[in-house]
Amino acid sequence: MPYGYFERTLLHPVQLAPLPPRRPWWVALVALPIVAAFGFAYMLRAGALPISPPATATAAALIRSVAPTPLPVRLVLPRGDSLPFEVCYYNTNWAPPDPDLQAQHLQADVRYRNLDLARDPRATERVHVERGPFRSTSGFTDFVELSGLWTDPNASASACPPDLQGKAELWGLQLRIQRFELTGSDFVAYADPQDAGVEAVQVAVPAAAQALHIVDLTGVKLAPDVNLRAA
Repeated sequence: MPYGYFERTLLHPVQLAPLPPRRPWWVALVALPIVAAFGFAYMLRAGALPISPPATATAAALIRSVAPTPLPVRLVLPRGDSLPFEVCYYNTNWAPPDPDLQAQHLQADVRYRNLDLARDPRATERVHVERGPFRSTSGFTDFVELSGLWTDPNASASACPPDLQGKAELWGLQLRIQRFELTGSDFVAYADPQDAGVEAVQVAVPAAAQALHIVDLTGVKLAPDVNLRAA
């Protein structure tokens, strides 16, 4: 092809767009936490991340929230010989006092003012057992005060006969004792839970009995076992 055949040149001017202005490097650093915060909030909303409990929650509350509920302890014994017992006190209307009232009552007594109720099992005692030959004045007083039974002025040591020689005395809160049975060396008190009420019974302890068990009518334990042979 001869030189100069084209009437127009192969080269033509091109208009270039101006480059955008460069942003300062610190803009990216400022935007990064904002983007991260939006991402974290989205993951919380979607349930991908656990939500921490408030800082004001106590350690005990956190333990209770994650600890499994213990299964009831059920006592399985063959039916034994039924034994007579005497109901010496019963009040169908008693109920535990309001927690604030109970706290105020204990704070007013120097004996219990500094007591850690969360760690003292007597504060949640549902069945109190007295064994002969004598009733423990100190132990019974603690039971009355710490359980809230002080709101019943008639629920005192004088409500039942003082002679406990060869006997056991059981005070049940919101319980009614239905029967006592002896199976070998196991002495069992069967109680029926109630919405309200307090009951005190006395029963002769068989010579063969070594342990007293307090259970409901299905055999679930309501209180720790009592060693009847302990000094």
